[in-house]
Amino acid sequence: MNKRLFFTIAVLAGVLLALPGSASAQQSFDLIDLEGSWAIYLYGAYETKTEHMFGAFYLNGHGTLTDGSNTYRGNSGAFLAGQLQIDANGGVSGFLQIETWALRMDFIRAQMDRSKTEITGFVTGQWYPALVRMVKTSGEPAVEEGGEGSGEETS
Repeated sequence: MNKRLFFTIAVLAGVLLALPGSASAQQSFDLIDLEGSWAIYLYGAYETKTEHMFGAFYLNGHGTLTDGSNTYRGNSGAFLAGQLQIDANGGVSGFLQIETWALRMDFIRAQMDRSKTEITGFVTGQWYPALVRMVKTSGEPAVEEGGEGSGEETS
């Protein structure tokens, strides 16, 4: 095989691999992917002070926060409320509210990763926009229905 033909085939293969797959072959996300325990980290700026928060909470299968605690700017408190949604492409929206100053963080742009174990994005709060990172700390990553490692038992 000459070099030019080999190069052409390699370029075409690369282009085909880079193209998105059909809708049925692309990964899909569902509300159940949010269920579980999450660690959360918030990074941002308010005037010249660094905003920060870290904590842990649990979301049920409907994306509703059921329990959790956090430390925001050195103040320990609980999560008061929260409701997150996810679209078929992994885009996350909704809000979380913490006890300290009843601060509500609205998700303005967030994305779940392909392993369904991390969410990274931006939130707005009382005084700032901030970067939020959430890491799933419970269970196995969600997998496509019928996929390998789906955890479904057969009898």
